[in-house]
Amino acid sequence: MEINYTKMMRMKRSYSWPSVSEQKQYISMRPKSEEMRTNSASALYQIDQKLFARPDNREIEISSGSSDDDPTLYRIRETSDLFDANSYFLNCIRPLWCNTKTHGSQPQKASSAPAAVSKSSDDSSEFASIELLSKRRCSEEAKRIVVAICAMHRKVKSKPMKEILSRIIEYYGDKMYIIVFNEAMIMNDPVEKWPICDCFISFYSQGFPIAKAIDYIRLRNPYVINDVHRQYDLLSRIKVYKILEKAYIELPRYTVLHREPTSSKTSTYIEHEDSIEIDGKCFNKPFVEKPISAEDHNIYIYYPSCAGGGSQRLFRKVDNRSSIYSPESHIRKEGSYIYEEFMPTDGTDVKVYAVGPDYAHAEARKSPALDGKVDRDSDGKEIRYPVILSSREKLIARKIVWAFRQTVCGFDLLRANGRSYVCDVNGFSFVKTSTRYYDDSALILGNMILRYLAPTLHIPWVRPFQLDDPPLVSTTYGTVMELRCVLGIIRHGDRTPKQKLKMEVSHKKFFDLFSTYDGYKWGELKLKRPAQLQEVLDIVRYLLLQIRDNTDQRRFITEQEAKLEQVKTVLEMLLSLRQIDDFFEAIVASKSPDGKLPENSCEEYLKEEELSQSLLHQIEDVQCEKSLDSYSHGLE
Repeated sequence: MEINYTKMMRMKRSYSWPSVSEQKQYISMRPKSEEMRTNSASALYQIDQKLFARPDNREIEISSGSSDDDPTLYRIRETSDLFDANSYFLNCIRPLWCNTKTHGSQPQKASSAPAAVSKSSDDSSEFASIELLSKRRCSEEAKRIVVAICAMHRKVKSKPMKEILSRIIEYYGDKMYIIVFNEAMIMNDPVEKWPICDCFISFYSQGFPIAKAIDYIRLRNPYVINDVHRQYDLLSRIKVYKILEKAYIELPRYTVLHREPTSSKTSTYIEHEDSIEIDGKCFNKPFVEKPISAEDHNIYIYYPSCAGGGSQRLFRKVDNRSSIYSPESHIRKEGSYIYEEFMPTDGTDVKVYAVGPDYAHAEARKSPALDGKVDRDSDGKEIRYPVILSSREKLIARKIVWAFRQTVCGFDLLRANGRSYVCDVNGFSFVKTSTRYYDDSALILGNMILRYLAPTLHIPWVRPFQLDDPPLVSTTYGTVMELRCVLGIIRHGDRTPKQKLKMEVSHKKFFDLFSTYDGYKWGELKLKRPAQLQEVLDIVRYLLLQIRDNTDQRRFITEQEAKLEQVKTVLEMLLSLRQIDDFFEAIVASKSPDGKLPENSCEEYLKEEELSQSLLHQIEDVQCEKSLDSYSHGLE
């Protein structure tokens, strides 16, 4: 007798045909009656449909009876329990479970599969245990860790998030797959209906129900990348500063001005022209005024009267502006604020992005306190420059990750007075444009998840060598002790003035000169030869003579006259120097055999040409040097 499994082969799975020995082994353990074989096929179909329709389910209900009778329901926690209870149903169709492969949450189709299994004449009544088979089936599912992303839609769909998630799938697709919680489900459905996961990545942004995420963690107890409950602390700058102080992290000197009616502590303050005194603490201008809420980015910097007074008002970037100057010098009168010293940072802010305690990427940007203009590149992104963190700054990044329990965490550094101060902690944030950062982050997060979950889920995994290495540096691939290269640009501070003179001319003589030397052919004209320069000098002298003779015209071209005088002076000087060069060439050519220069020839030539006394002294110095050289040569 043959059993037709054509209908069952329609399931979206991939099968491989068993060997002859496997066929004989498992067909010998087939059910004894046609009814049992029918029930086994029905049970297996229901098992496969319910298991693989939602692979994240850990509890399912399966009917093992026929479709005509009332089914007997079994509530199970693992697939192996059901297989052990119904082993006599599954033995006859063992080949269908060989070499099963799945991809993500959707099974793959079979490329080809046989339609029937041959029956053996051997009817052994002994049932073989399929515990090993069940464990093999379960291991195929347990090898894949379910990583859930729970955040607002615009954050999940951002470029950095997509880049990192795609790399995690590329590097660890055989051991984990990622599901993204729908925003409508997050906002509307109870946490009991949320999919079950092994690893939970969640972070706060505006509108996110952080309380529901905490309830989900308490219900399912997954491995959490960023502590969700501690993200409440990131919403208050006061709590952030207190945590930084407990972690012995340096921050600017500050105080808090409490004005809430519900607050148990009320502050007193006295405002002066160039300072403010709050609860006995005095802050001289410039100082910074920050709202208590970390979601409020309207930060004011107040300047002293000696610097012109007023204030610089910082806000979230709008188009190409990040701040604006205001002449208002008085502090805000409503609400509670943090007041801290202004740190001189040479116009730059350092943004640090930590991934775990041993990795930190840093970038510098122009401080919004300068002029408020956002510098962008050709792609419209804010221009940022890579920064190498010092060992002390890397230690700060490690402390922040541990203090706030945020594996992925960004914060702001101020480098001032030879020290580094933390002025803000942003929580979950990624670098926007850095391929190397995306690669490193995916590797670190994937290794971190596997290191925690692989032992408990019995996933074979070899720990990468670099996990126990020294931390990676922020801008290169390698260890902290590795030096790739040193790039240095050194330029002397002295420079020769260009001595350029720009002048518009309209006289016909200039156009004739331009045409004489084919200026129209090339679109420009460069005159360097003495004869050419002499022609320009003659034109300039002619124009100056015309201006001085015509007093009516001189009133309109006073500025032109000054420029023409400059051109005349420069050309006369250049032509005189050229004559000196020609003179020395003639002198060298007429040297006597003993190497001495002719006497009195230099003075007579200079007197005839009526050169200046300064040039005469220069010629005498040169003549003296050459005489000394000749004398020393004769001694040798």
